[in-house]
Amino acid sequence: MGLGFIGLGTMGAPMALNLLKAGFKLKVYDVDPERVGKIVMRGAEPASSPREVASTSEFILLCLPSETISEEVTIGGGGVVQSAPAGSVIIELSTVPPSTIRKIASVAEPLGVDVLDAPVSGGRSGAETATLTIMVGGRRDVFNRSIPILKAIGREIYYVGSLGSGEAVKLLNNMKVLIDLVASRYALEIGSKAGVDLKLLHEIIEKSTGQSWVWTNWIPRFLQDQTVGATINIFNKDMTHAIEMAEELNIHPEVAVAALRELRQYLERGMGGCDVSMMFNFT
Repeated sequence: MGLGFIGLGTMGAPMALNLLKAGFKLKVYDVDPERVGKIVMRGAEPASSPREVASTSEFILLCLPSETISEEVTIGGGGVVQSAPAGSVIIELSTVPPSTIRKIASVAEPLGVDVLDAPVSGGRSGAETATLTIMVGGRRDVFNRSIPILKAIGREIYYVGSLGSGEAVKLLNNMKVLIDLVASRYALEIGSKAGVDLKLLHEIIEKSTGQSWVWTNWIPRFLQDQTVGATINIFNKDMTHAIEMAEELNIHPEVAVAALRELRQYLERGMGGCDVSMMFNFT
């Protein structure tokens, strides 16, 4: 089974390596030749363009930083859809709006190319250890064909429903994470100014009803001035799309809007490329 992988960044590179470890033949492309070289050294075949990846692959996996790039690579000048053989499957691992996936599919499906949206959650560590949670939207039969590939990069694989539903779930997950991040930041800042030892505060809340995934997994790293591999830009993108999705459904998530407003203070200071740990530099 020939696989293609486009986008070898923080998440894409370890996922590509796990596919190689699982025994898949892999052709890879990234705009950064150095990234390609590192994966080729582990057994992948290099491609000179997204078009070349698609033309020889039964499954084409994408892990790209934005919906604009995903559209360009698939239905724009990148030529993935136009080059992919009939019967092949595009698996979009990137977090993009559901409307983007449906737009890509509207071009791909008449050419006999199937599309799945399969965004992932679990961060860089989950990608490295193949323990990602993957939420998948698209046709059930196409999902079933793709299960062996998804199991090579993730541990919890969910079929959510129709095309775009996986992206919807991922955006809602990230909306909740950012709200929790902002709440956790204020809990720590207020605790600090109230004279509470922050490690003790963390321990107590960890064993109380305020415990959460962010509190358990990220706050200890922030307290040690460590990063988590998630940037302010990425959260801004995902939260913006989540709020837009809600507004389209005539729901006005004011708490999410407030959390995004907090995040954008860092964007205004030119910190978009920084890790979200930057939000916790309040001492």
